[in-house]
Amino acid sequence: MRSIWEEIKKSLLLAILGLLCLPAAFFLVHRASVSSPLGRILAQARAPLDAGPEDLVFVTGKIEAPTLGDPLFVEAGPYLRLERRGEIYAWKSIVEAGSKDPSCVLSWTDQPDEEVHKKPGCSEERKERNYGRKYFLDADRAVPSFKLKATDGEYTVSGEPRFENMPPVQIKRKQLLQPFKEQGDYFLIDSFCIDHLEAECERVRWQGVSYDPEGTYTVLGKLKDGNILPFDSNGGSLLVVGSGDRDALKESLAPGYRYTMLAYSAGALLLLWLALLALARPLLKLLEFIPVLGRVGAGFLRFLFLLFSLAVIALSFWFLEYWYLVPAGVVALLILLLVLAARKIRTKA
Repeated sequence: MRSIWEEIKKSLLLAILGLLCLPAAFFLVHRASVSSPLGRILAQARAPLDAGPEDLVFVTGKIEAPTLGDPLFVEAGPYLRLERRGEIYAWKSIVEAGSKDPSCVLSWTDQPDEEVHKKPGCSEERKERNYGRKYFLDADRAVPSFKLKATDGEYTVSGEPRFENMPPVQIKRKQLLQPFKEQGDYFLIDSFCIDHLEAECERVRWQGVSYDPEGTYTVLGKLKDGNILPFDSNGGSLLVVGSGDRDALKESLAPGYRYTMLAYSAGALLLLWLALLALARPLLKLLEFIPVLGRVGAGFLRFLFLLFSLAVIALSFWFLEYWYLVPAGVVALLILLLVLAARKIRTKA
């Protein structure tokens, strides 16, 4: 009698745990569906031959673009974007740790007017010099469009793309059109400043996006009349250029998306299956009392619960993805029922 009571208590406890596992399973399904919205969008990308007019497409090929440079400073090369950034060595007013009074120090800055002229306490050291940059102002240049040569044709990429995992611009002394002196990633305008760094010394560097004419690159966007344009998604326009094939670009944009989604989905499947097993434990135990066939039947029922859990998880994903079709289906069903009812009434009349 005691063993039966212990079994009942154990079954009740497992049933409670099973009920708790149900909402946890569906929570994990929801987490899997929203773990990476961008990753879900990328998973729907199609090759041009399989895509519709409004689909996100991916094209892999070699880039062919007009050379880009910085007139008077950098010779043209295989760059998609080239940015010039200038700095000046100027006095700055700072408050050091443990001190209340500001002190003046010389430092590189890209905003001399804001950091020197508008900060108190440096007028004497500044000696009223004009710290506006004499030679370099920031300047950004980019190719307006470029071609992507794929195995199935040639496409023109237009718009302002987002670059992912692309080789950076690396300007060396031999690529300059002026006799500037190299200092790490920067170039000093006046060679005097290399050994005698003082206020008003200026330096410049270039950054941006480069490419290898023989390399492989993938573009994501919307295809229209041979042009790859920005794709309109819920998160905004999507036009991406990245190194490597489609899978490499997907991993770069949504790192670990597949593994995260699989982990959430597997957790949801396991929790739902365990919940069903816990709720059906009395039935399973009863079946196991039947010699031979009972154990086979209980094992088969557990397998059916696993298939049922898998189907429920799949339907849950479908519902979260296409939830808007449910009310539309209900409305369509009501309209159909009204039409059938009206015909029946008309037939009787």
